[in-house]
Amino acid sequence: MGAIKRAFYNNILGSGKFDATDLTGTIPSANITGSPVQALSSDPPSPTNGQIWYNTSDNALRASVFLAGALAWSSGGNLGTARNQMSGGSGFGIQTAGALAGGGVPTSTANVEEYNGSAWSEVNNLPEGLQWGGGMGTLTAGIHVGGTISPGANRNTTRHYDGTNWTSGGNLAATGRVRGCFGTQTAGITAGGSPRDSIGQTAEEYDGSSWTAIAAPAFKAEGKGAGSASPVSAGIIFGGSPPGPQQQTETWNGSAWSTGPNMSQVRRYMGGFGTATASIAAGGSTSSSQLNATEQYNGTAWSTAASYSTARGQTGGSNTATTAGYIAGGETPVSPSLSAATEEYTVATPGFTTKTVTTS
Repeated sequence: MGAIKRAFYNNILGSGKFDATDLTGTIPSANITGSPVQALSSDPPSPTNGQIWYNTSDNALRASVFLAGALAWSSGGNLGTARNQMSGGSGFGIQTAGALAGGGVPTSTANVEEYNGSAWSEVNNLPEGLQWGGGMGTLTAGIHVGGTISPGANRNTTRHYDGTNWTSGGNLAATGRVRGCFGTQTAGITAGGSPRDSIGQTAEEYDGSSWTAIAAPAFKAEGKGAGSASPVSAGIIFGGSPPGPQQQTETWNGSAWSTGPNMSQVRRYMGGFGTATASIAAGGSTSSSQLNATEQYNGTAWSTAASYSTARGQTGGSNTATTAGYIAGGETPVSPSLSAATEEYTVATPGFTTKTVTTS
């Protein structure tokens, strides 16, 4: 194609790309030799940060570029007991030190399991079998609230977990199940729940010993997801069922709820974790099917994130930030309907990769 001109400014389009009509054919190695760009017969095995070279065998200009770690799901250890009817609210703790309490197997169970980041182990049971309960806090300072026993007697109980034993806390003002929960054992919030007509548009705040009614959410719903690591001064709830699955988002500033942008997918009984400015809504169900779709919230808008492998709703989840959460158990659309699977949401390790330089 002849000698390469040094003055490229006349060949740059408004988009910032080179005008490809002036860059046809291959670049002869003679045009590269003698320049700061090395001419090499093969790609270097360990290029340095930002290194650029010309591969004479492939007639290609190449560079070493940095790729940030992408968010992705990966398989974790299976629960010892498959279960559903958790709605993301039965879990507490983080990805490497978490717990799930209760659920349906298919009737209500008192079974509790702890997760160390790779395997689940059975620990002390809840005082009674409960499904559709709420959870928040850490592995050594967790909380399980409300829920129901089969065949449908709702509870207003609060149970504290210290990493070994369960003790009673203050009772909720409203009796019910399937609540959105966020916060800690000494500063937590529940919002919405079932029965919808009595508690679907209520919220309560916990100080470690007693619950107090706070401002009502704008939407009446059960089965909401929540950014469960959010503090009580900056929380988030999303989705739910009034009775059909919804897309709405509400954020809490410590004294009032504000309506935020809708999720793109209607969903209820989903896994939820993160904070008010970095939340994940994972899976859940529509009126007719389970989902594996994931959405991520950045404090301004929802966007599509990586989907996990097996569609399911009614999962348990962690109480952690966006980049290190998990979902476990749940209900799948295929037999067996109760799942024991765990999937972890993490950031892949960042690193350098080789890219061919092109005109696009």
